[in-house]
Amino acid sequence: MRRYNKVREFIKDIAYENLGKRLVNSREGAVEFELPVLTLEILLSYGKMIENEQENVKRVQLADAYLDGAVLAGRGLHSSTFQLNLSRF
Repeated sequence: MRRYNKVREFIKDIAYENLGKRLVNSREGAVEFELPVLTLEILLSYGKMIENEQENVKRVQLADAYLDGAVLAGRGLHSSTFQLNLSRF
């Protein structure tokens, strides 16, 4: 569960374009939100979510690198032994 859904709802209701007007020198006064309760367990779960997302990013990067190599292999070049020879240029 996301802790800042109220903030997202506020921004959605106000519209992004009007956010500055509502937050700075507003006649309606300061915006107040209930502070979320962040226990150690919640913080650790957020940390785990970030760690999992980083693992997903690594997997996508590895898949992209693999597919780039597969394209090279498809052109008659072996992806694991392909080396660029710059001496011709």
